[in-house]
Amino acid sequence: VLLIRPDGTRVWTLVSWTPYVDAAGTLVGYLHRLTEYTDRRALRDRLTQREAELETAQEIAHLGSWSWEVAGDRVTWSAELHRIYGVEPETFDGSYAAVIERAHPDDRDFVEQTIQDAMRDGTSYGYEGRIVTPAGETRWVSAHGVVDRDDDGTVVRLHGTCQDITELHRVAEDAHQARRRLKLFSSIAEAANRS
Repeated sequence: VLLIRPDGTRVWTLVSWTPYVDAAGTLVGYLHRLTEYTDRRALRDRLTQREAELETAQEIAHLGSWSWEVAGDRVTWSAELHRIYGVEPETFDGSYAAVIERAHPDDRDFVEQTIQDAMRDGTSYGYEGRIVTPAGETRWVSAHGVVDRDDDGTVVRLHGTCQDITELHRVAEDAHQARRRLKLFSSIAEAANRS
């Protein structure tokens, strides 16, 4: 509840109440308690703003974040990662198998081996590979992950980022094709000059 003091200062409070009964057990009233919440409210508002800024930055960069709690096999994705993969949050079952299933069939073994190698004896990993959206679109992603271990060295969690680099791959492929055509035309021109 927002209260305004006589000097105009705004104070956020948490309100709680407890039933107050007499010795016979009859409800006499309620004991109300107000706890100042202004600092915590300001912190909550700042965190909310930072989360919105992070989501906007991820959207601009086409860079999503993810986390995998290994023991419970629970994968969570940021909103941008759902957009990159073309998967609605309510249709994603949040398991490791569901993530691997999204990898392009030709890249799936490589992706899984990279992750398993990092879990066995690494602290981080990175790769570029393809994914296939539910609509059948193939996209290139650059994925990077960090492995968190407990004091015994057991893998507890993996987390990281995944960036959509499809457009970069298209530009690189276009440049490669242009170089091939230029080389072919140069060879034809050389042959024509020699004859």
